[in-house]
Amino acid sequence: MNARVLRRAALALGLLALLLVVALVGRLPGIGAEAEPQGKDATGTASSKAFSLTGTADGALRPGGAARPIDLVVTNPDNQPLHIGNLGVTVTGTSRPGCAATEFTVRQYAGSYPLTVAPHAEGVHLTSLGVPVAALPAVAMVDGARNQDACKGVTVHLAYTGSATKR
Repeated sequence: MNARVLRRAALALGLLALLLVVALVGRLPGIGAEAEPQGKDATGTASSKAFSLTGTADGALRPGGAARPIDLVVTNPDNQPLHIGNLGVTVTGTSRPGCAATEFTVRQYAGSYPLTVAPHAEGVHLTSLGVPVAALPAVAMVDGARNQDACKGVTVHLAYTGSATKR
């Protein structure tokens, strides 16, 4: 075989491997912080469209410091109202290997359910649905006994989950 054919075969295999990785990552739970609605709609049909959850904790975290609220943002791509019945936030890791996810804690959403999001709504903050800041999920840094300098300026990776019905 000549070098040109080998290069083309290697390129084709590389592209195939990349497509496989993209397909697998798109199916892993928690990647992209997308939540699947659970349950059935008013007609008894299983929910089919995903809704998305995103969020950011504003402000710096420090050991033993105040928890930073996360005003989750919901997008409902469906043509029916979405009735959220469960929300969850977890720390999945950080941007530095020396700073573990266990250095952080999450206070979960403490408001009432269901939270109703209008059809085709994009970028709906929980606070715009009437959720008080005190009920929002929040992330805090644990004041550990060991040196936590590895966590200075770290980015904390969060995953969001939720379930909803269309009634």
